[in-house]
Amino acid sequence: MPCISDPASWPTVGNNNVELTAKVSDPDGYVSAKFEAWDHDSGQSVLSTWADTASGTWAHTTLSTAGLRDGGRYKWHVEAEDGVAVTGFGRDCGFNLDRTAPTKPTVTSADGHSIDVADLPPRVERKVRFQSSDAFGLTGFCYSLNKRLPVVNSGCGGTWVPAGPDGTATVTILPTLWPTNRLTVQATDKGGNLSPYDGSDGGANSSTTLITTAPNNYVHDATDPGLTGDRPGDLTGDGQPDLIAADTAGELQLYTGRGDGTYDAARMVGKPGWSAALVTHRGDFASQTPGQTRDDYEDYLVKLGSRLYLYPGNGMGTPQEDLRTELLHPSAGDWTAATQLVATGNIDGVLGDDLIVKEGDKLVLYSGTAARPLATETGTNKLKPGTVVSASGWSNYELLAPGDRAGFPVGDPMRF
Repeated sequence: MPCISDPASWPTVGNNNVELTAKVSDPDGYVSAKFEAWDHDSGQSVLSTWADTASGTWAHTTLSTAGLRDGGRYKWHVEAEDGVAVTGFGRDCGFNLDRTAPTKPTVTSADGHSIDVADLPPRVERKVRFQSSDAFGLTGFCYSLNKRLPVVNSGCGGTWVPAGPDGTATVTILPTLWPTNRLTVQATDKGGNLSPYDGSDGGANSSTTLITTAPNNYVHDATDPGLTGDRPGDLTGDGQPDLIAADTAGELQLYTGRGDGTYDAARMVGKPGWSAALVTHRGDFASQTPGQTRDDYEDYLVKLGSRLYLYPGNGMGTPQEDLRTELLHPSAGDWTAATQLVATGNIDGVLGDDLIVKEGDKLVLYSGTAARPLATETGTNKLKPGTVVSASGWSNYELLAPGDRAGFPVGDPMRF
């Protein structure tokens, strides 16, 4: 612990013991350091002990906080002795003891729009203010939006923002869900104590605030008057098709389309781990919101190794890795034979977005459903047997799904 004399700047400790240190020296070699500590307000002694050490090194001792007063202020000092001479005590140092957790944070709007009334649609940035109180002050807040905040003893498992002297912090968030988004916030005080939070999504210690949104806005034009949700290929909601690819480092990169055949610079939307992945997107197969089967955002179908996964898209181009679901092959085997995936949108004329898989030399169609997920066996994530579109002749071709080219309201695949 540093030696701070000014009470206004004393460090604050929580439930951990205090390690007191002092560098001492003596020309004759070994030297003893005497540590004393006492309650600043009552003067009662809480520590008096000696620690031997080699000259020029750090002497140290541990002060247990188990018997100390919560909310108390304590002082300590050190003197050195070599058996003949005593230096006398140096300057007094101090610290605060805080075992009491800060209050559960409150979340309020900082942009003039309500957070509990459907005022703004998803995908619109919001400014919100966190506030908590603690006797000795806060260090900051840890928060997570639409993703469970881990329960930890120390540190932050989400996004960290420092607190101001008034115990508040203002952050910008991007709600992507309708009708509600879950914002979880936990405060940390200067003693390392965390505000109440038990990891639940409801109850007295959930620490979750609902951010309410109005119905979504989707970018359409006269060519697709009957379309619901984002346009095919659009991962970000701007009305333009986007590209996705894994780079040499295994990161997943998003290239947002500009609508003129060019793309913006790559933006990383997936941390390393996507090397050799087969990735496709064109369809709404899942929802980020519990209890819903669709959210009108494009989702990702990904083959990693021999397994096939569904990642809900967040409407801004990022696959929700914490919500991914494994899709089992209809057979007893796996997806090793799959060498290409193409999400085609609705290609079979039946409601729902579909998936075409090149499995070895054959082409297999896995149909979607009116509820939007791919058709699975009841109560499982095992896909129903697909329709073999062609039993052979496809191993040397690459597949594309550019959309409707024949004048019918379904997409058409192409090969080259």
